[in-house]
Amino acid sequence: SGINAEYGQPGPNLLQQAQMAQVQHSRMVQQAAAQQQQAQLQQQMMHQQLLTQQLARQQAAQMQQLAAGQYMQHQQEDHLAKRVRLDDNVLVPEVEWLRRHQGTTEFTVNVLLPNQDAGDAKLNGQIVPVAVTFQDTIARIKSKITETVGLSAGKQKITSPSGVVLKEGNSLAYFNLAPGCNLTLRVKERGGKGK
Repeated sequence: SGINAEYGQPGPNLLQQAQMAQVQHSRMVQQAAAQQQQAQLQQQMMHQQLLTQQLARQQAAQMQQLAAGQYMQHQQEDHLAKRVRLDDNVLVPEVEWLRRHQGTTEFTVNVLLPNQDAGDAKLNGQIVPVAVTFQDTIARIKSKITETVGLSAGKQKITSPSGVVLKEGNSLAYFNLAPGCNLTLRVKERGGKGK
């Protein structure tokens, strides 16, 4: 019945079954290909997630190292500033300093700025020359720095060439600062003490 006896060829039922088997086989091949593609996609996604996690771990470790390095640097600088406490006996009295520099009216001091992000302030390690007089206070230098780079005076900590923290209310003559001297500015951390 499956073979047409007259011509020795398969009958219509057998041809239909063969065609259906071929269609089923074709569908199975397509399903297998789709499943394989889906498995590859899942594998790629898992690989991407692993890479993302690894990158996040590396970034976290770098941030931790950077924070630890900055903390150590600030600790060392604070230790140095505490060690180099200003000894009034070392300084020439303000009146004597002014007498020695009689005739010098306005001059320039250089303020070395750090290279760091400080909000809106433009700090890129530049040196800012500031025109001053011996009677000018450190607060006046800070206000000129604010005008130049936009860093508020409250965030500034200025040190002398010897590393002494210069207090806002005292004059350049009080600290025996000479024309052309180099001062260093540090950005105060939030909750920092001292001026």
